[in-house]
Parts: sequence; C-alpha cells; structure tokens
Amino acid sequence: NVGGEMLEAVLENMNHHGRIAACGMISEYNREEGRGIRNISRVISKRINIRGFIINDYWERYPQFVEKVRGFIKERKIVYVEDIADG
Repeated sequence: NVGGEMLEAVLENMNHHGRIAACGMISEYNREEGRGIRNISRVISKRINIRGFIINDYWERYPQFVEKVRGFIKERKIVYVEDIADG
C-alpha cells in the first residue's frame, strides 16, 4: 500500500516466484510526477507476480472477511499492538 522506497525494499527481499497484492501507493498520491520504481527489474529476475486490485472488486465479500478476521483475533492467530498517543 505504500509504494516508493518501501516497495523497492520489498522487491529486494521477495522470494523467487513471490506474489504481491497491490491496492495502493500512498507515497505517490500527492506527487506531481511519479518517481518510478528503481529496481523494477527484480520483478523479472525473481519472477514476481504483482496483481493490482481495488476494494470495490471484493466489496460483496466484506462481511465474510470481517467474520473470518474476528475469529482469527479471538483465537489469537492475528495479534495486534495498539499504540495511542494524545496530541
């Protein structure tokens, strides 16, 4: 979701034949001109598959997602850290 330098770091650390689901590139949203991905050749050399999507593609499945994730949280298969700061 972040794009930019973070995506470049991800590409360097991907396994061969890895898969990336892309639904945003927040680092590019307010740029007048895109900066590009400097190591895009890693997609070829590592045979990486990148597939873009938008949430609307799967909106009808959202209730199922919430139910499944809720179960994962209850079973502690997904653990989150909450950090709240006043200010």
